[in-house]
Amino acid sequence: MRIGAVPPGGWPGVTGRLPLVLAVLLAAGAAGCAPAAPRPAGGRAASPVPGMVVVVGEHVAIDRAEGREWIRAVDPLPLERRLQACLERELGRAALPLRLIDADDYRRRVLPGLDARDAPRTLPSFRVLATDPGFRARAGAIGLRYVVLVSAREEQAEEGGIGCFGGYGGGFCLGLVTWDKTMRLRAQLVELGAGASGAPVTAGAGGRSWFAVALLIPLGMPAAPVGRACDDLARGVVAAIAAGRAADAVRPPPE
Repeated sequence: MRIGAVPPGGWPGVTGRLPLVLAVLLAAGAAGCAPAAPRPAGGRAASPVPGMVVVVGEHVAIDRAEGREWIRAVDPLPLERRLQACLERELGRAALPLRLIDADDYRRRVLPGLDARDAPRTLPSFRVLATDPGFRARAGAIGLRYVVLVSAREEQAEEGGIGCFGGYGGGFCLGLVTWDKTMRLRAQLVELGAGASGAPVTAGAGGRSWFAVALLIPLGMPAAPVGRACDDLARGVVAAIAAGRAADAVRPPPE
């Protein structure tokens, strides 16, 4: 018998079931060629838990020393990451169905093609974005509901000085320098689809750093007002969201 030839009467045990085998193969081929279910933009399914992202719109530092004042703009990204960590800790402590979306991931998926420092960071810009169907679709695909817009004002005042003296027998340094530091944070909670939500949340903290030299021995103590202000703002933002969701839950439906 030639290879590939069908023996007389067909293959044993197959001829009678040939229509059934063909039907199974056709069904499997149809299932494999069927289009896959559509997925949200970005390639990931949106989480049912609403998401929140923190965006620092402005970070200004004011330095004062020797009767002079310097005002400078500070890169917003380091403070943005620090606020994100504070909010993540606070959300972990609060029994609130809310998840934090990484700011870099938000910009990559919702604002593609924009540099992190060029992305919209003000309330008017988000009002304009809210009218764009593409922005709304991409934000909905990652489950984004809240944007926390933060502005920061950091102040530092320097006083004192250190002097060094010397002679044939040796030398020494003596003095004290202090830095009074304050950090003020202001957050506006924006609910996509509803605009600005409630009054701004504010937080502030202050402290004094100092550095002294007695003879040749340096001493010092740093202050950390940024960390305290960050934690206070996170608590206020989470409390504001919880209060708003509670109010929505008890608000009667429209007639």
